[in-house]
Amino acid sequence: MLSRFHNWHTVRSFLLSTATMLGVNLICVPALQADDYFATLDSNADGVLSGREATDIKVLDADNDGELTETEFSQAVAEQAVKNLSADTEIFTQRDGNEDGRLSGNEISGYEHTDANGDGKIPFDEFRSSLIRQRTELSSRPPSEVKKVAVERFSLLDITQDGRLTGTEIVGSAHFDFNQDKRVTREEFIAGMILDAAAGGREETPEKQSTPAELLNLFVNGINNCNSSQIIGHLRPELLEIVDAPVLDFSLQTLHDSHRTLKKISPDLIQLSPPEANGQFDVVAPVACASGEMKMHITIYEDKLLGFRFESPAIEEIEANIYAKLMTDEKTQDKFAGYYSPICKTLIEYITNSKDDNAARMFHPEVVESLGREKFDAVFGSIRNALGDVDLIELETIGAGENANGIFMMTIGHRVTGSAGTAMIENKFQFQGMKGALVAISFEPTEPNMIQVLKPASTPRSPLLKEFVAKQDGVKFLMPGKPVRTYDDSQNVATWRLEHPASQAVFTVQIFTFAQSFEDTPEEFFPLLKDTLLTNTGGKLLDSNDEQWDGHPGQFLAIEVEGKGIMGRYDVIVGPNVYSMQWQGKEINKEIRESFAEPFLKSLQLIEKPPAVNLPVDPSIDDLPVAPPAPLP
Repeated sequence: MLSRFHNWHTVRSFLLSTATMLGVNLICVPALQADDYFATLDSNADGVLSGREATDIKVLDADNDGELTETEFSQAVAEQAVKNLSADTEIFTQRDGNEDGRLSGNEISGYEHTDANGDGKIPFDEFRSSLIRQRTELSSRPPSEVKKVAVERFSLLDITQDGRLTGTEIVGSAHFDFNQDKRVTREEFIAGMILDAAAGGREETPEKQSTPAELLNLFVNGINNCNSSQIIGHLRPELLEIVDAPVLDFSLQTLHDSHRTLKKISPDLIQLSPPEANGQFDVVAPVACASGEMKMHITIYEDKLLGFRFESPAIEEIEANIYAKLMTDEKTQDKFAGYYSPICKTLIEYITNSKDDNAARMFHPEVVESLGREKFDAVFGSIRNALGDVDLIELETIGAGENANGIFMMTIGHRVTGSAGTAMIENKFQFQGMKGALVAISFEPTEPNMIQVLKPASTPRSPLLKEFVAKQDGVKFLMPGKPVRTYDDSQNVATWRLEHPASQAVFTVQIFTFAQSFEDTPEEFFPLLKDTLLTNTGGKLLDSNDEQWDGHPGQFLAIEVEGKGIMGRYDVIVGPNVYSMQWQGKEINKEIRESFAEPFLKSLQLIEKPPAVNLPVDPSIDDLPVAPPAPLP
């Protein structure tokens, strides 16, 4: 939808607040130890921080005696070093939208500097060590410079500009909440940054080793909850390379459907093999199930999982069931699209940027060897010639089917728009074990005006937006912060609105209720709405498209308003209600479109609404649901 804005305006560099927050260039000189840092703060060398010396860290003065001794300061630094682990984990978990235990694709946006080896995949250990290294570098700066950096970062995070971080703003900064009131003030943030600098590289906290029973019971919990997120975090890097999170989730779901609830494995049932020369060893145990029988095998190396296997008849059905679900079940399609679409986009970007070696390495090596590298290079060259410079890559389809040889494969199609034309690029995956192997690519030039819009539930969510539930209005949607609700009794319209300075945009959701439905006459309703909006805003129509939203009529509009920027609007008619999603920003670029505008516009969901207390008003041609662009912040 809003992706069509990509060619309408010159793209200007825009860094998300998190990118600026963590991407500061720092001078690489040796870090100061906590006691040295204390000495830099203790200007009169009297062994305590008081008066002006303690101004920026007075929130740490728990006993309010106006002084901080070196011992108190060192203790606060040590505690902060431990807290940083949970903060880094929180950020990583929020970013890892497909829960595969590493950041990739759009999940990396703003955290590119943590990709130490530049391979486009950032597991937690790499993410964590990069942040530690950055904090170490920060410790080389004097307190006055650290304060300046803290003020800049706080301003970017404080979306509502109310002088404190709350709600989604506090993610990644909760460890600075020294008084535990669930909000972080500017003063707390500065003090926390100073403690971070003083902690330097002291953040390597040894992790508790997991016992074989604990690792086995990760799978028990995963099967009972049909979720692999805890398991993924305990896989060795070499195992991560051959295990895809949605396939593992699907396997756990299949085992749960077959065996129902599993009981926790007790240590006395576990058998261990003698360790091999490198220290790895095998573990096997029977699992008590509500239905059927199952055994579990795992291989442990350096306290992490190097392998796992289930003895269960249900495992034999998994591969066939995945293809069947991909052909019929939207929930499965959405989950797999969220994981594999970024992989396909990376491949397309490699091809269109003439990185053919990188592109070829993404395919299963046996396929490349069998067909010959020259055939892949020929296809890559044809794609480049057909597209030119690529402007937009959009997920179009996901499904499964048989090829000419009777082999089932998953197919993911992306519509790619370039300066020379538009093409549909399809990538095919074949599941081997718990890995989706890329085995084929094809493309076909298409007409640009045949772009189809995915329905809301098919769009992967941005990690920068959080779900907001408006129970009294029967809707939920994604927002980058907490919106404010108003209600107009005379027009029977509820409005949720949020100004978002970080993206220089205003997000608005409106729910209009009428005495009768316009759902059977959208061809009359939507043109009137479009004309009314253009008249009220004085804007220029950039795009208009009639669409279906979950079986209900909808309309997308893109309007350029002189001096105000771009407005993207999506209206849906459901019975007597009209739901309007409106995004208005001063500019639109790839970062803003993918992280804010498009996920928001596609995020509308209906929920059960409490009994209505307001009677609807009779509609007329003058009562069209129109929300003129609100003043930008």
